[in-house]
This record gives sequence, C-alpha cells and structure tokens, in this order.
Amino acid sequence: MKTKINLLFIITIALILGNSCSNDLAEEAVTKADSNSARTISEKPNIIFILADDLGYGDISCFGQKKFQTPNIDLMATQGVKLTNYYSSGTVCAPSRCSMLTGLHTGHSTVRGNSGTTLLSSDVCIASLLKNNGYTTGMYGKWGLGDPSESGSPEKMGWDEFLGYTNHGAAHSYYVNSVKIKRKNENFTTDTAISNTICTHNLIMDYAMKFITKNKENPFFLYLPVTLPHASMVFPTPESKAPFFLNNVSKFTETPWYNTGGSYTTQLTPNAATAAMITQLDFEVGKIIKKLADLGLSNNTYIVFTSDNGPHKEAGRSIDFFDSNGPYRGLKRDFYDGGIRVPFIAWAPGTIPANSTITKPRQGTDLFATFLNMAGATIPSNIDSKTILPALKSPTTAGDRSYLYWESFDSKKMQAVLKNNFKLIRTISSTGASTYELYNLVNNPGETTNVASQNPTIVNDLKAIMNSARTNTTKYNLPNTVQ
Repeated sequence: MKTKINLLFIITIALILGNSCSNDLAEEAVTKADSNSARTISEKPNIIFILADDLGYGDISCFGQKKFQTPNIDLMATQGVKLTNYYSSGTVCAPSRCSMLTGLHTGHSTVRGNSGTTLLSSDVCIASLLKNNGYTTGMYGKWGLGDPSESGSPEKMGWDEFLGYTNHGAAHSYYVNSVKIKRKNENFTTDTAISNTICTHNLIMDYAMKFITKNKENPFFLYLPVTLPHASMVFPTPESKAPFFLNNVSKFTETPWYNTGGSYTTQLTPNAATAAMITQLDFEVGKIIKKLADLGLSNNTYIVFTSDNGPHKEAGRSIDFFDSNGPYRGLKRDFYDGGIRVPFIAWAPGTIPANSTITKPRQGTDLFATFLNMAGATIPSNIDSKTILPALKSPTTAGDRSYLYWESFDSKKMQAVLKNNFKLIRTISSTGASTYELYNLVNNPGETTNVASQNPTIVNDLKAIMNSARTNTTKYNLPNTVQ
C-alpha cells in the first residue's frame, strides 16, 4: 500500500452536472483527513501528465478565455501553480513530444519534424526510466513516435499499457474502425476492432480511468496525450454540443468548413465544436481529480497539464474568434509566442503551494527531468532537461534558465533562441538564405517590431547559441549562422 500524505485538506471539485457541457456547475467537497499533518508526499508518488493537442495559451479560462468556461482546469490552477511563461518544446506534435519524453531539445533530439517520425532504439524514454524505478506506466491517446513494427513502438519505449494512435495522421479522425492496444505483460502487434460510432476520445478516457483504479495500490505514471482539440473539429459526445446551441442553431457566429479532399471532417459549426472539445477536456480533468479523491490518492499524486504546441487553424477552427493564442502573435508551426507559449498548470495538494504563479521561462523539454525528480529517480547528466520541481514547490525562488532553444523542420527550416527576454528567430529559405528577427518580449510581447538591426551584439550572441546548442544529423542538417 502506498504511503500517502497525512494532512487535512479539502478539494472543491467543479464538475459539470451529468455531462461535460451543462452550464450548471456542481461544487463537490471531498475531505481527506489524517491525524498527522507533518508528513510530505511519498518517495514514489503517482504522476499524471495530461497533454492537450493544439490547445492555445488563451484557450482556457484561467489564461484568459472569455467565450466558454473551463472550471476544472481553473480549479487546478487555484489549488496549484500556473506557469505564465511556459513554452512547448516544438511547434508541432512529434518534435514537441519527443523532447518532452526524452529530455533532449530539438537541437539534439531524434525527432525534429512531423514526417517519417520514429524514436530509435538508442533513445531513452521517460517511461523506461520510471518503469525501472518501480512505476507501472500507461499511455492513452496519441503517441506519434513509432508504429508497432518500428523501433519507437510504445512497448519498446517502456510503456506497460497503451491504447490509441501510434501515428499522427490516423489521429485526424475521431471515428475509426480500430485502435492499437497494448495490455500489461502482453505483446503489442495488431489493431483491435472498434465501432466507428464511438468517439475515440471517450474510449481513451475510459481506459485511463480504469488504469488509475487498477494501479491505486502501487506507484503509476499515467501519460494522457489526448487528441482534443486537434482537428477534425467534432462534438465528442451528444451532451458536449448542447450548451453551445439554441433551437439547433449555434450560439456563435459560424463559418462552415467543408472537406474538399483532405483528411479532416466537414464541420458546419466549427466554433461550437471547438468550444465543445475544450470544455469536454475540462470535464475529463474534473473526473480525474474526483477519481483521485475517491481512491484516497489526492495527497500522493502530481498532475501536470499543458499542451504540445499552439493552436491550429485547420478544419475551420478560428484562432481570432476565441483569441486562442492569447495576446500573442502566431499559431502552430510558428516560433512566435502564439505558436509555442502554452498553458501549464501543476497540481499536488500540500506539496505545490495553492494559487501560485511562476513567471520565469521554462520549456517542455524540462518535464523529463521533472518527472524523474518527482519519482526520486536519478536524472541523467547527458540531457538538456532541467528539473522544475524545486520551482513548483517554491515558486518565489524560481530562477532563470540560461536560454531556451528550438529548431523546426516542418513547413520550413527554422531556429529560435530565447535569452534574457530577447528572442531571435532564424528562417532558412529553400535557397539557403537566412533571415533574422529579434524581439524584446518585455517591451513588445506581441512581437510586432523586429529590433535586430538596433541590437547587433545581442543578435550575434544568440546566433552563437544557434550554432553551439545543436548537432547536425543526416536528416536534420542546418548551415551555421554567419556572424
């Protein structure tokens, strides 16, 4: 039986009555008490990592969303810590996930673009290290780093259990004929048939909740890379649609989107679908918090919630309508803050101070070391990841990272460095020519004024980091910057 924190605390859980889409909120008080309040979280706490897909900085209420509410995620922030300068480790799915799960930023990681992506047998995934430290590891959702026949297959990367999609393209559809499943102590080789009338998100959540219950007596690491709110834009449940319609008409201004040959589903009311997907995700967060309380695990579990990158514009989703990128320029695939600055909340009652904020920049790459730190495991020295657990426990003492680095090989070749409030973005054309943009994020958070010509010393300093912070590979090759 796991050691739990012995403390008295009350979790007020804001759950939507009956389904994720009612506008009525229930306040359910769950009290966990013990006679000794002096002890702290156990040496092997449970860790739950919820990764939203293409959720923008402004897509949840506590980060500024005004057109719908996310009360359960907001409650996490009220009871935990919010990072307001947290950056994803990539501009698109695969590079971001690879960096988070291997602890290498995109200048060193195996996967630096979305196409033809698989981890190598030499890659060390966080799941393998946690498994070696006594954790049961489960992943439910979108993996995107290797199919069953490849070196990056989930079972080869340390996952005891898995259900979902192994590649990104398949995850563009929420209604499919099969999913991939791996159960503990079983091989993972074939697809499992399902009804194409079932939204895969709901199946993913069912399995995740069962995983928590099954492993309540032993330490577990639950990685929940949900597919919401990535396109296609859908209504995950019939109930998720109701709050955003009146007399069968969307409450929002709508521009219908039609599939003219791509992989996404036609959606006549994409704004309502966007709101439904994000409020459904919020409802799932509430279910997880309540499940932990019901099982007596609240005092011995960390939850981390964030997104893999900024919001997408595909399949009719409107970034401007919802201000999904907050006050920032750009979206998914951009190195402007709207493409990489994303929400981050960490929750651990009694361990992480309630209602606290960290403003120092951090990056998704840092989660690798952070999860190992939470588990009391040894952090390898040959990684880029730096633990943020001390900052989460004591937000007022959070220090600065020397710099943050990114590169991208998706729609175009790009690099970016953030240091001392200045961000340098390099874009390399098909001819090999480079253009540079320098932004002062304190004076100009919207990144509208390129100050490169006025700051040659800063530009050269950041160019030098672009050269030194990375290694070329056969697949991912960039010319050095010119001073």
